[in-house]
Amino acid sequence: MKVETRAVQAQTIGSDARPDIHRADPRYRRRVAVALIVAVLTGSVALLALDAWLDALVIGAENPPNAALSGLRLLFLGIALALTLPLLALALWLHATSRRVRSERRYPPRAARTVSDTPVRSDAAALRMARTLSALAGVCVLFSGALVAWALWFGLSF
Repeated sequence: MKVETRAVQAQTIGSDARPDIHRADPRYRRRVAVALIVAVLTGSVALLALDAWLDALVIGAENPPNAALSGLRLLFLGIALALTLPLLALALWLHATSRRVRSERRYPPRAARTVSDTPVRSDAAALRMARTLSALAGVCVLFSGALVAWALWFGLSF
């Protein structure tokens, strides 16, 4: 029974019984690892700064409550609007990758750099992946639009 499921898996990934492998790029893997480390460290510093700012906001009794609320409102607006830019950039990248996959009928595209060895999907499997990438791009655009709408509502309602 297991032999049949393996054969079906190989046929859905590629056209042969043994799928082709798109080899990983070691330099790209290192760059991605460094970027992730920098992002985690930056996020950690930002959270520590936010914690210190919120403590100062609570402790500072000389500040009127309206000043604290306007500071929090500006913080929420800034975070919401800052999150829209990476979401839109991700949507553009997903859409561009989807177009390359559709034109080559191959996933990942030949010029793509990957972090790990990736089985190549061709023909119908590649087109399914292209549709998935396009759908994810649409979701990213919807989320960024929702963030902007929320920021506008939040900014104008208070």
